[in-house]
Amino acid sequence: MEAPVSTLKLTSALARHAAHAHAAVTSNLARADLPGAERLAVQSFEDMVRRGGEAPRSFAVPEVISTETEMLSLARAGADHQASLTLWKSTLNMLRVAAAGPR
Repeated sequence: MEAPVSTLKLTSALARHAAHAHAAVTSNLARADLPGAERLAVQSFEDMVRRGGEAPRSFAVPEVISTETEMLSLARAGADHQASLTLWKSTLNMLRVAAAGPR
């Protein structure tokens, strides 16, 4: 029973990271036309997991906000979120089948 629990924790962490990345990207897009606005970046998912799955961290990067780069980051965050939902549903389905037992 240990593997599904850790899988659910990892999947939950991926969803939290994707949501945080999505918020950072939308903030960047909202400030893209402001002169001197610094881009917000989010630590990688791997770094978040290495720190024990704590909440993801954002930090300012002194570079110009590029709409194209932010749109790619938004797509990446959406794909990560979709992957976490797919893994979550698959894990719950496996638990449901295991709980039903042999027929």
